[in-house]
Amino acid sequence: MFLQKLQHKLSAFKHAKLLLAISGGVDSVVLAHALHAMGFSFEMAHCNYHLRGAESDEDEQFVRAYAENLGVTLHVEHFFDVKNSVENTQQLARNLRYNWFLDLCKSRGMDFLLTAHHAQDNIETFFINALRMCSVQGLRGMRFQQGTLLRPLLDFSRAEISGYALDNHLAYRQDSSNDNINYKRNAIRHLLLPLLEKIQPNALQAFQETQKLLQADDAFLQQQIDKIWQDFLPKQKDATLCITLPIHLNSEQEYVLRKKLSQVYHCNQSVLADIFFAITNQSTVPKYYKSREYSFKLQYKNTYGTLLIKPFLPTV
Repeated sequence: MFLQKLQHKLSAFKHAKLLLAISGGVDSVVLAHALHAMGFSFEMAHCNYHLRGAESDEDEQFVRAYAENLGVTLHVEHFFDVKNSVENTQQLARNLRYNWFLDLCKSRGMDFLLTAHHAQDNIETFFINALRMCSVQGLRGMRFQQGTLLRPLLDFSRAEISGYALDNHLAYRQDSSNDNINYKRNAIRHLLLPLLEKIQPNALQAFQETQKLLQADDAFLQQQIDKIWQDFLPKQKDATLCITLPIHLNSEQEYVLRKKLSQVYHCNQSVLADIFFAITNQSTVPKYYKSREYSFKLQYKNTYGTLLIKPFLPTV
């Protein structure tokens, strides 16, 4: 039943070149075993961050032996500076591995990257994003396919995955850091989700259906945003985008402009507040702003305003 469900999910990718991210934990070990059992052609990639001393090296050794047993090509990358970074450890590790995975896909001619995220991972992401005060786009959760990224186990529960491992006598590694409830995701996993399942035994299914509804809402909203975006008559000249602003923004136009500046041009709340303050006051004096990757120039004339958006040029 497990393999049939997974086979159906991946039927369109049977002849694609696949790269599987593998940690050595039960989820990625099960996905690797299932891909091999179904006859898929794939390679694997493992990251060693050296965060847990000997444990990290033992994970790598386990994955190397597992790849050899399956007869699958394995790529291993070492990251030594994560532990000493002032950045959020989990976020930095995520950025490093995905950048490496994408580079590896490019160099190896891979069509898709596979990760072993499952249904509970999606619910945990829902609560993490809710605590960050995210909109529908953050609450809708991960999708099965996002560009060249595939998450084949997203409809599978942790119990289904563990059951497959048990039925097939699969060994796997246990990451001791997953028990540390000082990490927000772990606290949600170990404290909140069991409580929700006590309150409502079908909580997992309810959240899955809720996230499907949110994904449909988000798709509709994005369509409407793209339509209303045309009201601003965005014009591209060289690397600069010129947006024409009406004298008075209606509520829909303001919503769409905020969304685009936030999602596409990476404006944080502080920059957005400054831009919309200037829009409200219709400043005839040029105002300048910056986001992570773009610079902005806002100025009003008699009957309209212009917002120029230009990407930062890379420094040599």
